[in-house]
Amino acid sequence: MSTQLHSALSRQSPGVQSRDRAASLGEHAIERCFSVAMWDFSWLVRRSGRESEFRNLGQVLDEAVERGYTCLRIDPSPHLIAATVNDGQPDRFAVCPQARSFMWGNHEEVVVSPLATFRELLSEIRTRPITVGLSSWFIDDTTHCKRGIVTPVDFAEVWTPTLEVIGDEGMLDRVVWLDLCNEFPMSIWAPSAYRQIFRMPGPRQLTASAMVLGRPWGRRASDAISRYLEQSIAILRQRFPSLPFTFSFQEFGASNLRRVDLSPLDLIEAHIWLSDDLWWSTISGHYKAAFGMFRDGVRKHAQQATQRYPTRRERCLDVLKKRMQFWVDLAGDYQIPLVTTEGWASTFYDDAELPNGVDEWAWCKDFTEQAVGLALEMGWKGICTSNFCQPQFAKYWADREWHYKLNQQIAAGVSN
Repeated sequence: MSTQLHSALSRQSPGVQSRDRAASLGEHAIERCFSVAMWDFSWLVRRSGRESEFRNLGQVLDEAVERGYTCLRIDPSPHLIAATVNDGQPDRFAVCPQARSFMWGNHEEVVVSPLATFRELLSEIRTRPITVGLSSWFIDDTTHCKRGIVTPVDFAEVWTPTLEVIGDEGMLDRVVWLDLCNEFPMSIWAPSAYRQIFRMPGPRQLTASAMVLGRPWGRRASDAISRYLEQSIAILRQRFPSLPFTFSFQEFGASNLRRVDLSPLDLIEAHIWLSDDLWWSTISGHYKAAFGMFRDGVRKHAQQATQRYPTRRERCLDVLKKRMQFWVDLAGDYQIPLVTTEGWASTFYDDAELPNGVDEWAWCKDFTEQAVGLALEMGWKGICTSNFCQPQFAKYWADREWHYKLNQQIAAGVSN
């Protein structure tokens, strides 16, 4: 897009500008719906020791294709790649462990080579019918280089080397979109930006970070977030004009986005869970899993949810419809596509051995089927089956037929 045209569009309404941007998303987001498996940074850090489900990338990619997934949302750790490419650091980083209550990533310190491993992943993707949605949680390493991502310009600069690597491999056409920061501006993923925006240190725990964002944002903070979106994306769009750009968002504080200028976004990437609802989180015991302070919290959540979901199913679906309608209206204001790569039943969940052989995933699967049907009816263009589409969730991942059935429905773009 020429500078003159961009300036002319910026003087028009957000809808006019966003329609032009939406047209550039191409066939993956506009002409057909795509099914997404979220691999986050687990693909990089769970390759050795007791957490080695991604040891053989080719095999796991084949498993994703067999289950009907057409797009992977992955985190290449762009800040670590940038440290190697721009700063000359060795391609070897010790990644700090995640909290035990967090079901993704590594739970012991692990040494990784992000640049070399990302090239390996790209070479495997090249031979398979699958696309990529890029994102980053900006995992912490022992050098804490994520703390250097402070300004909008920093977000653009830290992503540029990764995109150049993809370009060097001739695979930019496999990138469906780039999410500059997962669930922006949560302090756990973007601590330095959060400090700049809100002029305060953010909580280090995931749930606490989400709850803080649920408070009303003032005008100064809202304007600051608008500047992050506009300035960072403008730089990357000039360098990589064929790519669609966005920042993803979660539910806590979503209403504050009405105060933010979202016109720089090419799509809205919304993470939506039933478990964000206080009523359901309480009666299902989800808070026990989310806070990570209760012994055996995930199993207790699974047991309570399994027992209580059947008689409350319709109310659960009503909660979901209302949340989804908010995002439909917001995307409609800017006339840009909707994508959800994390959802739908529970934020924190896992395999759990329940008494009498009860299937802990059955209620999740039922709710997901309803959510996918609603997403198709309401016009979503990218849809996940959950945020557990990874081999470490062994019992969920093992049901190949269920994944394939649902992903074929998504690919067809029509609900049953």
